[in-house]
Amino acid sequence: AAPVLFDIFSILQKSTWFKKPEYDLVKIEVCRQSGCRALDICEKDLQEAPKPGLKTAPCPYHRLVHLDATGKYRVNSDCEDISVMQHVPWFTLPPSMEYYFKTKNPSYKSLPPFREDCGGATGNSMEFVYPRRETQLYIPVELDGRPGKIIFEIAHRKQESTVYWHLDQQYMGKTSSFHQLAMNPNAGAHTITVVDESGESETMKFEIVTKKR
Repeated sequence: AAPVLFDIFSILQKSTWFKKPEYDLVKIEVCRQSGCRALDICEKDLQEAPKPGLKTAPCPYHRLVHLDATGKYRVNSDCEDISVMQHVPWFTLPPSMEYYFKTKNPSYKSLPPFREDCGGATGNSMEFVYPRRETQLYIPVELDGRPGKIIFEIAHRKQESTVYWHLDQQYMGKTSSFHQLAMNPNAGAHTITVVDESGESETMKFEIVTKKR
């Protein structure tokens, strides 16, 4: 098919490229990392975009992070004087996006942890990768006809953390480094809860169905 394609291209009449729609374009400051309309704290590039681009939402991934004097820990006004805090713009993604983004972008920096004396403050360190939202799931069937298992997965900002898994308040096991756990829940509604070693937790509801409705 490829030689035929190039033969067709060779007999087509030559033409110029589309004219640039100058009057429909405006220059917009965009975030260098996300490509969204830039905030004041973003690293910016000037790009041409259609005029409706002025109405798009600004970058959702940059925010000011409050660090201690060493720059190693996040703090808040409960554990550090505001006058000695560092207020640093930080490009941060949700845990599930960060999990994949870091594999292709080694320069990406995860958020620093909170300092231990900050009154138990925690960040959004975990997020479900599968299932992503409350949904209906089907148990897979193995080649021999027996019911298989569903692979549940979370992303954690500290990959080496130990995570404890509970299904309907029943302990199912723990994971470290690779946060995947295979389970075979019965038909019906369920709640899965994950708790990491620092006490942070995430919960997801789902339903196991045996046939399409």
